[in-house]
Amino acid sequence: MKIKKKEFRKKFSIFKNIEEQIEKVINPFEPQIASRNIKIFITKKNDFPYAIKNDWVMYQLILFNII
Repeated sequence: MKIKKKEFRKKFSIFKNIEEQIEKVINPFEPQIASRNIKIFITKKNDFPYAIKNDWVMYQLILFNII
């Protein structure tokens, strides 16, 4: 996942299930995760009943690069 110079445009979306968005980023890494016997847990402290408006493409790109 890359953003090329001068191609960045904010695309806001609204999501209620943040865990689902995080799982989309983790899925491509499943073979490496399984081969190294790594356990991944997505937890949240409290129920968050609100929708979040964010540029999820950028958010996913940041998570992808962290992983």
